Amino acid sequence: MRIFNSLEEICDIESTVVALGNFDGVHRGHQEIIARTVKSAEAANLKSAVFTFSNHTRTLLKNLPPVKNILYAEEKARIIADLGIDYMFNIPFTSQILNMSPEAFVEEILVKKF
Repeated sequence: MRIFNSLEEICDIESTVVALGNFDGVHRGHQEIIARTVKSAEAANLKSAVFTFSNHTRTLLKNLPPVKNILYAEEKARIIADLGIDYMFNIPFTSQILNMSPEAFVEEILVKKF
């Protein structure tokens, strides 16, 4: 599994089927979403990918208590790799992303990058 830790790093990848989520604990529900992504990618002859944020989205929202990660980044990556994913996009959640419209997020990140 190739891991990308910034949007700028993403280049030279094949077309993908992407599972989008925080995947904070990679619990059974997360695992099912990821398994379906792998199966869909295989059926379409595409690569499978997980898009997640390296920090919790609440870290940028004011007046909320801090969120402790359930898994260390290495554990999260290992579990996702073991599920058969080709690419993991482990991107920092920034104020730029926070302030993007949903349409801009889909077009600028999901469509153009993946």
